[in-house]
Amino acid sequence: MKSLEEREELYSSLEYFRKDLLKELSYLSLEYHITGMAYTICVADKPIQIECLGYLDEVGSYPIQKDSVFQIGSLSKSITSWGVITLLEDGLLDLETPANYYLSDWKLESDKYDCGKITVKMLLNHTSGLENQSYFGYEYGTERAFSINNLDKIKVIHEPGSMFLYSGSNYTVLQKIIESVSNCKFEYFMEDNVFNPLEMYKSSFYQKGYLLNNTGHGLLGERMGIRIFSEKAAAGCITTIKDISQFVKSNLEIYNGNRSESFKRLHTRTHRSVPYGFGFYCRKLAGQNIVYHYGINPGWFASLFLLPQIGIGVAVLTNSINGYHAANKINQFVLQKICGLLELKQWQILEFKSSYLEELITLYEKHEMRGITYARDYSK
Repeated sequence: MKSLEEREELYSSLEYFRKDLLKELSYLSLEYHITGMAYTICVADKPIQIECLGYLDEVGSYPIQKDSVFQIGSLSKSITSWGVITLLEDGLLDLETPANYYLSDWKLESDKYDCGKITVKMLLNHTSGLENQSYFGYEYGTERAFSINNLDKIKVIHEPGSMFLYSGSNYTVLQKIIESVSNCKFEYFMEDNVFNPLEMYKSSFYQKGYLLNNTGHGLLGERMGIRIFSEKAAAGCITTIKDISQFVKSNLEIYNGNRSESFKRLHTRTHRSVPYGFGFYCRKLAGQNIVYHYGINPGWFASLFLLPQIGIGVAVLTNSINGYHAANKINQFVLQKICGLLELKQWQILEFKSSYLEELITLYEKHEMRGITYARDYSK
């Protein structure tokens, strides 16, 4: 981690360029119909910087605030992984033990592959061989919204441990393991062992009721309604920018001796050919370790970037499917202008690309989601 003097300089740079960044984000919000966003930039040992822009709703009635709740999609995996490490620390879980050892009322099965080879570690780093599943959630209020319904769809399609294949299924299985080992519901375990200790008091995997004071928005800024994710560990976390700042700060604390060494495994590749630690992508560019993840749910976009050697972290939460434009701008701003890292070609390796979203939108259209098909027809 950089010296205190170097971190002071970083912090000063953030203040100097703050207005320029906010101006660019205002333009992007108008151009891409981004209803609302919040972002945080954390420098180790310095006060957290938080900015809120835009609104909870498309008509501009309620401004985004520090305690506004956002869905964060696959960033849920990063938080779930933190929970797994706490079980490891308590001696209740071993990463090399077969997953089926911890599963009671349901187990991984395959006619072709030996599921006994699938370990907890393979689930965490997406090398288990499980087929990828994309989760779209369920309309709020439907019976299916609050229980896992996709266990029967989980299939092993590759030899366990043979390759990296990103899949939400891995974290759905981890959700079952956490419940089995802790003997309590997943959302309660995460509240007691992750959110409360990290002072993330407005965060939850329990998505009902008052916590949902925000809604996602589609391609033209129209409301997409509230969708609930029963696959909580993979895609079901809701949080605020104030809380996610605490999570960023806690991840940076891993490198100043305030966290046990076990937590470094979150940010460490388990093999050179696997671009993933536990719940985070891990890359080395321009001599720096860059740890990051994106999260997308219908109508939402989020990102989290960490530069452990420098001691800086960035998180962006948006209530818009187009929010990636803002996240890319903020992340590039910090990496290039503030930290002086990465040429354009290197940044392009990390940025979230519109082609990824196009693939998702095609799937959303098949599910006839509000705010997607309408916008497509309108744009034609």
